[in-house]
Amino acid sequence: MLQASRIAALTTLALLLVAACASGPRPEPAGVVETGKLRVTIDDSWYRVPGKETPEKDALTRVLTREGADKDRLYMIAGIDAGETLFKAEYSAGVVAFDPSMSPEDIAGFVASSLEAALWGGSANIEAVNIEEHGYTGIPGVQFELEVSGPANHRGVAGAFAVDERLHTVIFIAESPDSFERHEDIARQSIDSALYSIKTIRRN
Repeated sequence: MLQASRIAALTTLALLLVAACASGPRPEPAGVVETGKLRVTIDDSWYRVPGKETPEKDALTRVLTREGADKDRLYMIAGIDAGETLFKAEYSAGVVAFDPSMSPEDIAGFVASSLEAALWGGSANIEAVNIEEHGYTGIPGVQFELEVSGPANHRGVAGAFAVDERLHTVIFIAESPDSFERHEDIARQSIDSALYSIKTIRRN
């Protein structure tokens, strides 16, 4: 009887561990990651973040991490139309909607204010700095860094470009300057690889 109880307890523990692993970040295979018409090439150091850990995101957003969603995030956000925000409306209070006529500086500010509202509810201040024009496979765009002040001490880097008046952006943000520096090179490589494609790829 004792042996049966022990087996049952171990079986229950194993099932709980499997469920916990299934609900957390899972490895993202190296190669091309796609959401909508936005593609990014990554190495094998990234994990996919479950939707429940990023409730602010919409359907055409993919979120990856290297150390965990509370440590760092790589947002891939595709196809933002005129009048839309990067994140769900309930996480975008006070954010000016995207306008295809925005300048590179305006786009950088739009991304910064969107993160500020979605991740900190406006309690932190995010500033876009070192804003530079940047090309993505022949498509003109912008790249910039993100500095956070207030209750958080995050740092990040982002790139964005528009095609057919729809905005596509890749954003990496880390919980601290040290964390950002550890992952900066890999994050920038992923952002630099961003491209627009009308073809759809299949991945497991």
